[in-house]
Amino acid sequence: MKKYFTILAVMLSMTMVGCDKDETPEEKNDAVKASLVGTWEVEDIKGSTYKGSELIEANIDLPEEFWEEMPMRVKFTTTLFILVFEGEEEESTTYSLNSETGVIVLDEDEGVSNLNYILSGDKKTLTVSFKQDVEGEDDYDSMRITLTLKKTS
Repeated sequence: MKKYFTILAVMLSMTMVGCDKDETPEEKNDAVKASLVGTWEVEDIKGSTYKGSELIEANIDLPEEFWEEMPMRVKFTTTLFILVFEGEEEESTTYSLNSETGVIVLDEDEGVSNLNYILSGDKKTLTVSFKQDVEGEDDYDSMRITLTLKKTS
């Protein structure tokens, strides 16, 4: 019986030696950035309306004026976030991310600067959302826009 415990102890210690050390937050962020690198096709765009923090309506189709401002594709490098619009017009900015909070921080002076993201386990689907203030509506004062993207390269 003692022989079996010795073998088990040796196997366990070998397994523990082969374990990776815990990743630092910077290493986790770099790993997520590496997974994001490439081109992502916008597959779906939905919105939810809010009055203050109260949800008014979820999963609504966006008005035409929102569609015109949305990209067709998104490209990532390890430092650049690039929006590709109809007609292949591109806008780019540098970004950082926090993998623990699920936030991409864009280096933008105007407009949206924080994007909440969820990267699927297989790293082929990226869901990005942001909040946009809306003026001139009585029923709601902001919208949460959610883009679903599929990795193409």
